[in-house]
Amino acid sequence: MLERLGRARSHNREIRLEDLYQDMLLELGLRPEREVIGYINQLYMDSFQTKVIEGVEEILKALSERYKLAVISNAMSAVPRCALKKFGLERYFVAVVISRDLGIRKPDPEIFNFTLNRLDVEKDEAVHVGDSLEHDVKGARNAGMKTVWIKNDDGVPDIEPDYTIRSIKELTSFL
Repeated sequence: MLERLGRARSHNREIRLEDLYQDMLLELGLRPEREVIGYINQLYMDSFQTKVIEGVEEILKALSERYKLAVISNAMSAVPRCALKKFGLERYFVAVVISRDLGIRKPDPEIFNFTLNRLDVEKDEAVHVGDSLEHDVKGARNAGMKTVWIKNDDGVPDIEPDYTIRSIKELTSFL
């Protein structure tokens, strides 16, 4: 199961959690009952602790008044969407795009282009903000977007973002 997931992800493809576990149960000779898959999915969702960085809601509110916002997340489950809903943050986003829904992961430019289409925004009008040089900066740059890297360590980037900030809290004054 992990090998299959690794192979898919090495090609920037995503496998939905439910599909992966269904196939695993079949390989074990077990019938993938809907209730069992639902239970596995719920266990997975419950295992994630989510929290909101202090001040993020105010930042999202301010940004959403001036810009169309979207989330692009690499995830095999609906955890990102559920976390946004749990904390009441989904209202700030025009689109929430999760790799599980498209079968495509960042840094593939296709997931960025899909999101731009959902926002009805041209690539040269868009800025992608993320904390991964490989997934966020490389992917957005390959899609023709400007990039802001939230620096999460003291390493030297091998991919140069257009802009670097140290905290999401810097974003409103920066933009």
